[in-house]
Amino acid sequence: MFDDSNPPSPSRGTSAMSPLIKDAVKDIDWNSPQTLPTPTKPDPRESPWLALSLIVPGLYLTCERTTEERMRLVVMGCRLVVKMNADVDEAPFNIYAYDDDAATQVMKAVDEETFIKRLVAECTTLDSDRALLMEPLFIRSVVADDSPVFDIAAYFEELCSLIELVLSRRKLLETEYSDAAKSGADVRLPNVVVHCKAGVSRSAAIVIAYMMKKYHISRAHALQYVQDARPVASPNHGFVAQLTLWESTR
Repeated sequence: MFDDSNPPSPSRGTSAMSPLIKDAVKDIDWNSPQTLPTPTKPDPRESPWLALSLIVPGLYLTCERTTEERMRLVVMGCRLVVKMNADVDEAPFNIYAYDDDAATQVMKAVDEETFIKRLVAECTTLDSDRALLMEPLFIRSVVADDSPVFDIAAYFEELCSLIELVLSRRKLLETEYSDAAKSGADVRLPNVVVHCKAGVSRSAAIVIAYMMKKYHISRAHALQYVQDARPVASPNHGFVAQLTLWESTR
C-alpha cells in the first residue's frame, strides 16, 4: 500500500539524464517551432488496450501484451522500445537481435554506451539488403511503479531524448526512404514504441511529456491529443501533477 498523502518532491525531469545520452542528443533542436500533426483516430474494430496506437508519425503507445509479438514490431520498423513496467531484476539496456550461435533472435543485456552507439548507427541509414530476421530491437527498460508517489519525472528528460534521437533521424531519412520505396526496395523508417502493462498510465505519461517538449504544448493539450489517439490513456493523478510541473519548466 502506497501512502500518497505526502508525495516526494518531483525531480522536474532532470535526474536520470546520463552524459552518454546528453552527448548523443546534443545536436537536437528542441526550440524550433513544430507543426502538430492531425491526431490519429483509433480503429473502433480494435481493442482499446491492445491497439498499437499511433500518436505522431513514428511514435506508438500500447500495452505490454502487444509488444510481446516482437516480429510484428520488427516488420513495422520499430527500432526503440521504451518499457515502463520492467521487473526489478531486468537490465536497463537490452538489444533483441539475431544471434549466429543460437540461430535465432535472443535478448542480450548491454551497457549504456553500446546501446546508444548501436541505436544511433541503426537509425542513421536504411538497409534494404538486410533480412527482417536480422533487424534489431533496442529496449530501454525502466522499473516504474504505477503509483502517484513514484517519481516518473526523473525519466522525462532521458526518455524524451531517446525518443527524439530516433524520430529526428527518421525525419532525415524520409527522402532516402521515398527514393528507395519507389525503386521497389524493402525498407522501413525507424519507429518508437512506448508501453507499460496496459498502456494507460506510466507509458502515457512519458508520451505526454514528449509531446509537451517537442511541440511546446500544455499538459492539458498533450493529454487530450494522446487521448484522441488512445482513449484509454490516463496517467494517475501523481503523474499528472508531475507533468504540470514539467510544463512550468518548459
